[in-house]
Amino acid sequence: MSTPLTQLVVAVPTLNNMRTIERTIQSVQGLAGRVVVMDSGSDDGTDTWCEEQGCEVLRRDWSGMVDQRRALHEACGDAAWILHLDSDESLDEELQDSIREVVTSDEQKIDGWSFNRKLWFAGGWLHHVCQPEWRLRLVRADRATIGGAGVDGAGGHDRLEVTGSVAKLAGTCRHDSWENLEDLINRANAYGRRAAQSGQRGGSLVRMVGSPIAVMIKQLVLRGGVMDGRRGLLVASGLAATTFVKHFHIFAARVERSRHVG
Repeated sequence: MSTPLTQLVVAVPTLNNMRTIERTIQSVQGLAGRVVVMDSGSDDGTDTWCEEQGCEVLRRDWSGMVDQRRALHEACGDAAWILHLDSDESLDEELQDSIREVVTSDEQKIDGWSFNRKLWFAGGWLHHVCQPEWRLRLVRADRATIGGAGVDGAGGHDRLEVTGSVAKLAGTCRHDSWENLEDLINRANAYGRRAAQSGQRGGSLVRMVGSPIAVMIKQLVLRGGVMDGRRGLLVASGLAATTFVKHFHIFAARVERSRHVG
């Protein structure tokens, strides 16, 4: 087994993630000197399991994705490099080797590294839907910040930012985003509510009708999602539904505000 990189810390926020956290943690064991998990109240054993695997588990009430990720970043202390992962992301061997190589070589001109994240759904890869999906995840700790609108970011998403150059890593990050179609739809509804609460634009009739159609065309035609078969059609349809639900919630929130003003 390779020697863990003492200058690298992996940071993972968790909440009831036993479905995916095992793959995530196993993919970085032996790679990083520390794995820091910030748990926001799991009752399915996620935090306990991570402790049993040797992770440093911090418990902190949920305060929004941006604020939580900032706290997690700061909790990594004086680490030279931080690899930020979600609890449903895991690294293949090629990506592990790429991270080991760039951290060891420590190229001073590069402040961050991104990798391609690929969806795994219903027992198989989606090679076309949402591809490519480059995500900045490996950063120099002292040259990185967590951005986003408010505590939740735009619709619940934070973003890593670095002061200097970003390069790309070879390898693939597996993204186990949804357990099944029902999970996809439930998450779409939650995302839509967050989008409305965070003040995102949209919510017009044109957006509610046109945007889902545009998503289907983009994923199935422009990105070749039809070649992903039934899985591709299901996920593309789910993404279109997510877009519709987002604009529906924004529209409903606007109507509700107008009613109170009136």
